[in-house]
Amino acid sequence: MKKMNTLKYILLLCFLGFLTSCMPEDTPVTPFNRGSERIAVAEMGSDYLYQIYFNLDKDSVVKQNLYPIWDLAFSCDEDHFHIYLNSARFMRAYDFGEVDFNSINLKKIINIPETSWKHDKPDGTFDSTAIGVWWIFKNDSIFSKNHTYVIDRGFDEKKNSGGYKKLTFLGFSRNSYILKIANPDGSSEKIIEVAKHPNRNHIFLNFDDGGKILDLEPDNRDWDLQFTRFTELLADNAGNPMWYLVTTVLINTKNVRAGLLTTKKDFSEVSIEDTSSVKLSNIRTSIGYDWKGYDFVGTNTYTVYPEKIYIIQDSKGFYWKLHFIDFFNDKGEKGYPKFEYKKL
Repeated sequence: MKKMNTLKYILLLCFLGFLTSCMPEDTPVTPFNRGSERIAVAEMGSDYLYQIYFNLDKDSVVKQNLYPIWDLAFSCDEDHFHIYLNSARFMRAYDFGEVDFNSINLKKIINIPETSWKHDKPDGTFDSTAIGVWWIFKNDSIFSKNHTYVIDRGFDEKKNSGGYKKLTFLGFSRNSYILKIANPDGSSEKIIEVAKHPNRNHIFLNFDDGGKILDLEPDNRDWDLQFTRFTELLADNAGNPMWYLVTTVLINTKNVRAGLLTTKKDFSEVSIEDTSSVKLSNIRTSIGYDWKGYDFVGTNTYTVYPEKIYIIQDSKGFYWKLHFIDFFNDKGEKGYPKFEYKKL
């Protein structure tokens, strides 16, 4: 019996030795090189003329455009059909409801109460657009509510008014929005198809010259931040809510999340462990405009708050820390946000 137990023990040792010899040796994993701190400047210009798309990993601007060149942005999301106004132009909209398109004229537009106009809400969520839900679902198809809208095109960088356009949606077909636009007097009427574009968050329309389709955004896998001016609801000196144009930073809502770190103020001390304390969001204003402030009473100038540190998670899952360190260029001109950032 003892010999049998001894034999079993020897066989067990041989078997374990065989398994061990078949297992690969541990291969050391090379730590990922996070690199050092980087500094970049978004050159929007003193009149904030440029909308700039920035890729953190590439450390570069991947695309930019003049902000006045578009009016509407159409969602390319497969399951959404919302349309955004160009907030950089201070645009707004009014819904006349289901009325005859030809019955809307300049006199009716001028008589719209000031408080009845709508701006897109800053966060960009689907239920906060000025145009709103223009469609209904029926038998798995999309049909228009046949409302007529008027768009106040706001103004350009020279404060020139863009005037008004009226529009109605005819439906959605072959992956395209179908709408009719015209001047208030009915002139320049045009039916336009705006096709959704793969790998874009939005495709854009300019009302001029009968309507021009513009592909302005980079591939939504190729940018993290957008620097732009924007319409924001703030309080005036008396505490009353008012819409203002501000310079802001929006995130790529498709692939990026961001949030403000509240536990540390020293940028150099922020580490990967701090990301767990930040509530990250894909709301486009997760960074927003208040990394700076404006002194209306004293200096009438901007102050940047470098102690406000933002955590960003990009499309590849990497975390970044970022803060702003200036808003002026070497000539003292505003409109040049300078920011420092580092991969964690």
